[in-house]
Amino acid sequence: MATDVPETRRGVDGRVLARVGSLELRARRVMEGLLSGMHRSPYQGASIEFAQHRPYTVGDDIRHVDWKVMARRDKVYVKQYQVETNLQLQIAVDFSRSMRFSSIKGTDGQPWSKLDHAMVAAVALAYVSGMQSDSAGVWGLGLGAGPVQQLARLSAQPGHWRQVAEVLEATVAKQSDVATPSLAAGIEGLANTLARRSVVVILSDGFDDLAAVERALGHLRFRRHDVVLLQVMDPAELTFPFDRSTQFVGLETGDKVLVEPRDLKRAYLEQVAAFTGSLKRLLRGLGGDYSLLDTSGAVDVQLARLLAERMAAADGSRAGIGGGGA
Repeated sequence: MATDVPETRRGVDGRVLARVGSLELRARRVMEGLLSGMHRSPYQGASIEFAQHRPYTVGDDIRHVDWKVMARRDKVYVKQYQVETNLQLQIAVDFSRSMRFSSIKGTDGQPWSKLDHAMVAAVALAYVSGMQSDSAGVWGLGLGAGPVQQLARLSAQPGHWRQVAEVLEATVAKQSDVATPSLAAGIEGLANTLARRSVVVILSDGFDDLAAVERALGHLRFRRHDVVLLQVMDPAELTFPFDRSTQFVGLETGDKVLVEPRDLKRAYLEQVAAFTGSLKRLLRGLGGDYSLLDTSGAVDVQLARLLAERMAAADGSRAGIGGGGA
């Protein structure tokens, strides 16, 4: 059947993309706020929007002197401005084996895994990016071919999200059970590969050594990228709903263990809270953003929340800069 939206087994279909498209209608202001904030380049130029004051130095253009501030402080300050540029959005999807976990089913009755949720979010981000004439590229982490693999080149074409959906599906179809590189190795590879400053959105459950992940994310930030981690978790991982003896299988190692869940639930939930809390603090400490995506929730609602949070943070940052310089 001919359609403008690719039908796929894992849910990147017309119904899902219709909901993604509703972001434009239900959260138009949120999207525009986010993307205008993301467009604010780290490079400082001579127009567009005020960034901060700094002391005058010989050679500065006197047209940028803030005379009102000079009158109050008896010192000469010049205004600096931020330029706006087209956004480069780099979306990195974690394909490691732990991302295949699922305790719920999708609308088609098939298991809905963390990877499924991450793929739909990736397509949604590419869709929103295209609507704003921004470029989006997609990378795969945790694939057997290496720590990081480019899946879709940067493109600002409005229909680029279709290619993103198709390449993600094709990548899933080719996955094997061979050992995969760690998440940290993938992020490091991405930091070593990306040349131009970008907004890097990582879709992953975050399962790796936190110290290694911190070093890798720090490398991305050192390269001046804007980093966003969307931690994708299954509701069973967040609530531990098991109430009888259960055999658990490690998705990364294949190790098996039979446990009595009621004896472990409290300690387990404390560990999960500590882990997600550590990731959130880690991102905030690096100046990045963190958001938790529960696979039982609607992707469009979750992304709208993320966009709103980023817009609010951008507004707060601008208020703080302006207030501090006056």
